[in-house]
This record gives sequence, C-alpha cells and structure tokens, in this order.
Amino acid sequence: MQVEIKKEFQDLIPRYMELLELDIKTIENLIENSDFDSLVLEFHKLKGHGQTYGFDYISNIASAMEHFSRKQNLELVEKSFSQLKKFISSMEIIFTE
Repeated sequence: MQVEIKKEFQDLIPRYMELLELDIKTIENLIENSDFDSLVLEFHKLKGHGQTYGFDYISNIASAMEHFSRKQNLELVEKSFSQLKKFISSMEIIFTE
C-alpha cells in the first residue's frame, strides 16, 4: 500500500516510524491486559500523530479503535489493531512535493 507524504516531512518520518513501532508494542501489552483507559489515550495519541504527518489511514483506524476502547469492545479493538499492523508492515511511503 502506497502512502503519499509531503516531502517536508521526509526527515521526520524515520523517527516517527521508530516511535510508531514502540507504540505498537505498548498497545499490544495494553490489549493483553484489557487496559481500556490507557488504550483510549494511546489511540487518541496515534490518531493525532497520524493526522500531523499525513498518515490518514493510521489516523482513521486509530479513531475507530479509540471508540471501541471507550466501549470496552476488545474483539473490535483486536480486529482493528490487526488491520493496522498489517497496513504498517505493507505500506510504502512516497514523498510528494
């Protein structure tokens, strides 16, 4: 999946991806412990960062996961999180003017 990101963010993306990987590990632990309050916060943060850097899919799915966490629907959180991880592992970043 190709993701177009503005060239002005090119120098910031490697660090964003490192932090995203850490966020994924944190979220995995929170899901394992069914810590819905912390999941709401993590998904809200993920949603904001996705918007900031132009990762619309990440922002949109994080918004859904935030909603599912507020409803304490672990099944939908896990399903959406699996989709997010699949997206991240397959995305190809293209920098545009």
